[in-house]
Amino acid sequence: MRILGSGFTDKSTVTVEGEEQPAEFVDEGEMTTVMKPSLYSAAGVVEVVVKNGGYASEGVEFEFLDATEPASSRQSKRTKPKPAPKGKGKR
Repeated sequence: MRILGSGFTDKSTVTVEGEEQPAEFVDEGEMTTVMKPSLYSAAGVVEVVVKNGGYASEGVEFEFLDATEPASSRQSKRTKPKPAPKGKGKR
C-alpha cells in the first residue's frame, strides 16, 4: 500500500485496524507498507492510520475487494472518505 501525505519521518508507523504494520519511510510525503493477505482474506473495509510520535493522522478507510470476482467487475462501493471523529488526531 502506498500512503501519501506530509510530515512523515523514519519514525512514523502505520496501523491497520489498530495493528501496527511493517512500514517503509520513502520521504516526508510517502510511506509504503505490505499487508499479508492471510491477515485480511475477506472483503471489507479497514481503517489505516499513520502515527508520528504522539500524533496520529485521521483514519482513512481502505477497502479489500472480493478476490473471487473477476478484476473487471470489482469496484469499490465507497464514494467519499469517512468523516473524521471529533478530537481524534490532535494532541
